[in-house]
Amino acid sequence: MNVKTVDNPAYGVVGYFNVRILFMADNIKDSDPAGVMPNNKDPLIVLPALGKEKFETVYAPVAEFQSQKAAPILKQWFERSI
Repeated sequence: MNVKTVDNPAYGVVGYFNVRILFMADNIKDSDPAGVMPNNKDPLIVLPALGKEKFETVYAPVAEFQSQKAAPILKQWFERSI
């Protein structure tokens, strides 16, 4: 999507610059494509004492899966082929 900026002196933004925007959303049917999400009794937000295990078993695998899927899309976007 291409848009133009508007003047916003509070943030130093000058109007009428062209900006390309890439929106990405998870639109896959499987809510757990990496196969690591906890069950309903195991919350995603945990106490600090359990944080290391949660990062190793849930957050890191999900982030790795998402980054693998996003990398080719981002590459194409930066190359302006999409």
